[in-house]
Amino acid sequence: MDHFITGLKYRHKPEFARLLGDLLAIRLQEQITRPDYRLPDAIVPVPLHPLRLLQRGFNQSAEIARWVTATLQVTRDHGLVRRIRNTPAQTGQSRAARLHNMQQAFSLTKPVTGMRIALLDDVITTGATITALADLFKRGGALEVQVWTAARTLG
Repeated sequence: MDHFITGLKYRHKPEFARLLGDLLAIRLQEQITRPDYRLPDAIVPVPLHPLRLLQRGFNQSAEIARWVTATLQVTRDHGLVRRIRNTPAQTGQSRAARLHNMQQAFSLTKPVTGMRIALLDDVITTGATITALADLFKRGGALEVQVWTAARTLG
């Protein structure tokens, strides 16, 4: 998985987004068949700060989400939240530094009251980014926040 995540993010291999999205969709389809499971109203890829997006040229989480939403036929909404602080890269940071980086890094752009949201990120390491976003959505009135990720680190 490391090969595909780093290839997508740092070597601009867009075909890896499709592979990661398809693999995630296959895993999620197992969840969807449960009678107690309800699909989210929107899939929200973790946003990049506009400067980081300009540097990278694409948002890897949004690219993965594109393939997941196509398979699951769920709305992808990358306009619900935006990154308002250009935080340092999380790679190589301690858990404490990652948590500090994410403080007030995002803002909602639309009401989310009563919505079921699925946050989608390429990889979860400490959970600092996802935690900050989930807290923001819950404070904004979201009914439920799910976390979908292509990979997670161990430890």
